[in-house]
Amino acid sequence: MKTWLMASAIAIAPVSAFAASTGNFSTQRLSEIATRSGLSPRQAQRLFEQAGTTFTEFVLEQRLLLARKLLGDPRARARKISDIAHSSGFSDLSYFNRAFRKRFGATPSELRELQSNGVI
Repeated sequence: MKTWLMASAIAIAPVSAFAASTGNFSTQRLSEIATRSGLSPRQAQRLFEQAGTTFTEFVLEQRLLLARKLLGDPRARARKISDIAHSSGFSDLSYFNRAFRKRFGATPSELRELQSNGVI
């Protein structure tokens, strides 16, 4: 990993850790996260840029990871996929399905089926 990329990842860590710790990715705004991290919104935005991402992409990734975690939870097997999508911060089920498939290579229902069959 290049030195500047490592430095960017280290620099963004407090901002991303704070954002992830709140767990509510449906209402987070960059300005809110930046202020609570002791940065201006522009400073936080630059940190994300230096790390090769944007705040929007970061939030999307966190939402998708949460959804995948919930889909794999045996206790959540009876939950509808639409409920899991909503709980993960997605208000548009079609967008959730497209983003999920693009990120993980399978739809949420396909992933759930694979997990229930013990394939993954």
